[in-house]
Amino acid sequence: MKQLSILVLLSLFIYSCGEDHQGKVDKIKFKNEKEKLSYALGVNQAELYFTKSNLSPSDFDQNKMIDGFSKELKKEFIIDSNCMKTVQLFLGNGQQDINDRYIKEGSYCVGKINAHNFMKIWNKPGAIEKLDLAFVKLGFSDVVKKKPLSITKTDRSLLIKNYYEGLVEELTKRMMDTVLVKKNIEKIENEIIIETIEAGTGVSPTDSSDVAINFILSTPYGDTMENSFLRKKTDQEVPIFNVKQMYEGWSTAFPKLKQGGTYRVYLPFDSHKDPRLPFPYIVYYLQLKNVGAKGSLAKANQNQAIESELKQK
Repeated sequence: MKQLSILVLLSLFIYSCGEDHQGKVDKIKFKNEKEKLSYALGVNQAELYFTKSNLSPSDFDQNKMIDGFSKELKKEFIIDSNCMKTVQLFLGNGQQDINDRYIKEGSYCVGKINAHNFMKIWNKPGAIEKLDLAFVKLGFSDVVKKKPLSITKTDRSLLIKNYYEGLVEELTKRMMDTVLVKKNIEKIENEIIIETIEAGTGVSPTDSSDVAINFILSTPYGDTMENSFLRKKTDQEVPIFNVKQMYEGWSTAFPKLKQGGTYRVYLPFDSHKDPRLPFPYIVYYLQLKNVGAKGSLAKANQNQAIESELKQK
């Protein structure tokens, strides 16, 4: 579990660069770990933005940026398309061509968008309740104002890592407690869990079959990572894969499924080992549309595409 959390934190959340701001300051006296964590996450949000944008606080109206973040940091938020246009006018298409004419409203909108991004990450069941938003705002403000920070980079990283680990464990346990009491559940080798939503009546794939599937991949948070149902009209009708070319765990799971069925498959990390998905389990909702021998479905799909082109001519 610790290894997984470190992976995601390194890749997504810890963007502090260089040393903390130096100087004399009356450091904040935190009353508890909740205030410390909240401050650390606010610092991290601001540093993440400045690192990724290659901009600095001096490029902005700092008070307006802080105001935008502070006023918009709330659970109920609406993505503002007008703000996106304002930021484009302020920073240009490449986000580097600053137009001072729009500095006040542009800075406010950048703060607002940062608030929305923060809430999209952390406004999860059991997550946001562990934070004090006043201290999130304070951490964000200290970075924008280039003030000396009240918590060291090392301590901030540790606070966020421990917070994230706890959330993932808590959410995964909550999810699995709900799953394991269902009647249509089968636990197979390697801790893989299969939930049958609608049983198939066709053949079962082997570990080397081609399969045509529609699927939605999600995390224990409920976040959708991939959704084949939203593919473009120009894409093939149903995505086709060979089982051996997919995650290792599918060689165990697919032979338990039947063509025509709809399933939810819970793959533990050891069954996929994808560092982009560092969770104890990932979840696939899938419809097994077709099964064939290796190479057969892809070839059939190519023939259909050729026939379709000929008809159009």
